[in-house]
Amino acid sequence: MAALKKRATSAVWEYYTQTTQGKAVCNTCKVGVSMGSTSAKATNTSNLWSHLRNHHPGIYGTTQGKRESESQQGTMTPTQPTMHDMLEKQKKWPKSDNRSILMDKLITEIIVTDNQPFTLVSDVGFKRLMAAAEPRYALKNEKYYRTVKLYDVHHKVVEKIKALIQPENAGHSLSFTTDCWSGSTESLMSLTCHFIDNEWTRKQVVLNTKAMHGSHTGEYIGETFLGMLDDWKISKDRVALVLRDSGANMVNGMRLAELPDLSYTAHSLQLVVNDGLSSQRAVIDVIAMLKRCATHFHHSILAKQRLRAIQKDLGLPEHNLVQAVPTRWNSTLHMLQRALEQKRALSIYAGEHGGFACPNSHQWDIVSNLFESLIPIEEVTLEVSHNNSSASCIIPCLTVLKMLFQGEEETRQKLNKYKPQTACVMANTVAGLFMSV
Repeated sequence: MAALKKRATSAVWEYYTQTTQGKAVCNTCKVGVSMGSTSAKATNTSNLWSHLRNHHPGIYGTTQGKRESESQQGTMTPTQPTMHDMLEKQKKWPKSDNRSILMDKLITEIIVTDNQPFTLVSDVGFKRLMAAAEPRYALKNEKYYRTVKLYDVHHKVVEKIKALIQPENAGHSLSFTTDCWSGSTESLMSLTCHFIDNEWTRKQVVLNTKAMHGSHTGEYIGETFLGMLDDWKISKDRVALVLRDSGANMVNGMRLAELPDLSYTAHSLQLVVNDGLSSQRAVIDVIAMLKRCATHFHHSILAKQRLRAIQKDLGLPEHNLVQAVPTRWNSTLHMLQRALEQKRALSIYAGEHGGFACPNSHQWDIVSNLFESLIPIEEVTLEVSHNNSSASCIIPCLTVLKMLFQGEEETRQKLNKYKPQTACVMANTVAGLFMSV
């Protein structure tokens, strides 16, 4: 009879073969031994072990060692946690616990580094995350992170920056950029330091963003700037250059502070473009016309949907129109570029639905030529506005720009078509502002 499949993997089965249900045959003496029951669920190996002990003691001794090893492996189960262990896992860390202090610091650094609001710690999603990640940590209220912990982080950052700008690391000479801007509730003045460290790596660190009060006169700006330098224990003789905008109060402030200064090239180029765009009535009118066109679509969902349908029919990119912003001249360039891209769609929309006056063919020529003239200025603006830009890139960029405006007759005639006064004004302004280049 064929041997039945063994029900277990006990070491005793090396010496037995199960031939019928409930009975096994000893491989050594060929004697049948009962397994206690004919039911598969009730059988056991006790009689099999007894037979080996009584009739084959040598085999029994060897197999018993395997049996004990087998028994030990069977008892190697995970230890059941005690009640104390369960309670410890749920117990909150006290504020003085080093693990809790580290979590406080890391959460504050997340808020500061990622520019998150302090209300983040009160958000439901963040609370769920912290409860799953570390249930023993007790989240504090936002005031705790904003007052107690923020001061600690700020103090460490200040000490690190002070070490970075010391002459031993940054050298004696430091350069600075500064700017002033006004919001709806307050005015601010920034101070950024630039230097090359002792490993010849360019570095920049923001030292201050200070609230300004009262009238922003040149004298006030100069005093505020020197005060920010004094906060960092930077003497005036270490200032190699201050880069600032071309506002009269900023220029006067640096001169009153007796600091070497230079205007932002990008800001000066913006003045060039503004003078050129405002010098000719036809240019002013066409820019105002395109602004009204962009406003029409920005204020009406229905108008956008109608324009999108026309764009699909014509196979044009389904782009929105760009609105010009007074403080960013290149937004005017982008508005002109997008209008040229959507010229056919705008003409069809104006004919079918109205709502704004579409430029005529002569005005579209002005838009096209303005766009071509402003592209080089934007390229120069972007080039000198990079974080790693320096005076070495300003001179060649401006030289090429002046050549474009003051070059040979054929190039000048191309630029001046439909806009002689605009191109002339920009050329003269560039020559006046950068006459030393």
